[in-house]
Amino acid sequence: MTKAIMDGYLEQVRELAARCLKFALEGKGEPGEALELKGREEGFWSGWGARQEEGELIPMEYLCRITGCTDFERHSVLMALAWELDDGTGGEKELPLTPSLLFKTWPGTLSSLEYYQAFREDSRLMELFFTSKPQDSPYMGRPMGLRERVLSFFLWDLRESPRLRPFLTGHPPQRELPPLQEGQPDIASILKDRPCVAEVWGPEGSGRRFCIRRCCGQLGLTAYEIHLERLAQWGEKEWEEILGELRLEFLIFQAIPVLVVPNRLGSGREGGRGRGRGWPERVWEMAEALRPVCGLVFIVATGRISGCPDSLSGERLALEVRDLSLNEKRRIWLWESRPYRLEEGVRPEEMANLFLFTWGNIKRAFSQADCHARSQGKEAIGRESLRYGCYSLLGNSMTSRAARIPLVYGWDDLVLPQSQKGALLSACGQVKHKHQIYESWGFQRKMPYGKGVSMIFSGPPGTGKTMAAQVVALELGIELYKIDLTAVVSKYVGETEKNLNEIFEQARESQIVLLFDEADVLFSKRTEVKDANDKYSNMEAAFLLQKMESYEGITILATNLIQNFDEAFKRRVKFVIDFPFPNAAQRRNCGRGPFPPRLRRGSWITNIWPPVLNCPAAISAMWFSTPLFWPPRERGGLP
Repeated sequence: MTKAIMDGYLEQVRELAARCLKFALEGKGEPGEALELKGREEGFWSGWGARQEEGELIPMEYLCRITGCTDFERHSVLMALAWELDDGTGGEKELPLTPSLLFKTWPGTLSSLEYYQAFREDSRLMELFFTSKPQDSPYMGRPMGLRERVLSFFLWDLRESPRLRPFLTGHPPQRELPPLQEGQPDIASILKDRPCVAEVWGPEGSGRRFCIRRCCGQLGLTAYEIHLERLAQWGEKEWEEILGELRLEFLIFQAIPVLVVPNRLGSGREGGRGRGRGWPERVWEMAEALRPVCGLVFIVATGRISGCPDSLSGERLALEVRDLSLNEKRRIWLWESRPYRLEEGVRPEEMANLFLFTWGNIKRAFSQADCHARSQGKEAIGRESLRYGCYSLLGNSMTSRAARIPLVYGWDDLVLPQSQKGALLSACGQVKHKHQIYESWGFQRKMPYGKGVSMIFSGPPGTGKTMAAQVVALELGIELYKIDLTAVVSKYVGETEKNLNEIFEQARESQIVLLFDEADVLFSKRTEVKDANDKYSNMEAAFLLQKMESYEGITILATNLIQNFDEAFKRRVKFVIDFPFPNAAQRRNCGRGPFPPRLRRGSWITNIWPPVLNCPAAISAMWFSTPLFWPPRERGGLP
């Protein structure tokens, strides 16, 4: 719509309101004049209503039509708009707009009962259009005005309310969306245009919001997400105001509300400041307020919300969204990789076994990976850039109880018998092919838990246990963290279990390899209970065993004293790998391994002292500590 048409429309509003005001101030004049004025007003509404039907947006006509306003209510809204534009039409600047004045300016017939009902507190006019200014005067003589949001909309401000904008996220209808995956319900076919409050619940990242947006796209409606966590700061009075503004906002946009319940507050009793009710009550109160306006209300949560009021119990519909399978996530990784160039050999679908990402995070991971590759001067995304893009989306809080170990060693640096190397490769293969093992082959039904990869590395010091952990992490492309036992073990009852629980939860979110060095301290044998210390020590061991079984990531336990391990741990660990003391040929390889290729060296390694040759750790330590053990010809060091 052009500016000229808008100006013409508002000019007609002023002109018609001025005639109605003159008609009221002159005592309503002759009957013929009232009929003529009523005809002009009907012509105004019918003319602009026809343009609305042709596809032009006339905000006042649109809002009056969808709310079902009567002729008198339309007249009241028109007069109020003229008042806001002209501070009293026809030069009557000091004349307040009151229900009594609106009744006098109405050229039609209206009974006293209809007149009083039109301006009750719960009437359509007062709930949606008008706000009254409290004064010491009779109710019908109180000054009124259009709500600020209604006025801005009437003046073609089609944006969301500035006050509500921080809490809302709009999703216009998209008809061409990817197909639903296994475990995702077709909400549109289930609802069949039935008005209700639909709880869409399931684990984070299972596609709950995608299912809702797909349903709204099929209905041709915009979905607006209401982030309830951002409303937690509001008290009782502000909360009631927000509810009223939300009703009006969704009425204007004819959108579908999606109440996003925060995970940490979804089942708690926390409320806003000065508010005694918890989050379940707030969720249902908002759903109850929006249901009459919108017809359909969605609630997104990780679980069922308790406390549904009786008024909504008959309209409540619970829909579970199961988590996407690994095979489906692999297809999504491939689908999202299409717009990008990948280096040869990069297989993005492998990331599905390593990172528990939602569809949206997979998109963002590729975007971050592309930026990283370009910053390195590359036109294609490599494995390192893709790994960077994934970790850039993860909040890592492991640094308080663990140290990140750089991944500098590869398979060629690891000196082990072939059987042990084969076991490490099998462990990596189990992670890489998790989708095939548990889904394609059907082991998911046989192994509902214990799907993580756990390993025990046992052997004397210096035999390569920590190096092997680095090799595994590098092979899989994920980070390695070594747990600081001093930050885990506590003398206070229950603190050790609490620290362990935090470590495993943080590891699950961060997608890392956990390395417990000197693990026999935590995984020692359980003993017969003779006193309270034995009881709580056994509780720690049992708790750790439970966390190991439920953790679906990679856990490595390194120890020099495997005989001190509890037998229950060893039975439930998938790989127990012994790191033997190397033989003479392997010790020669160990001696060469620590030195970079640029370092010149001769045949000195074969002539080094026999005591040193028996300990690869001593070879490395003495090499770097003093020039005494450098080859005589090479004491100049690096070229």
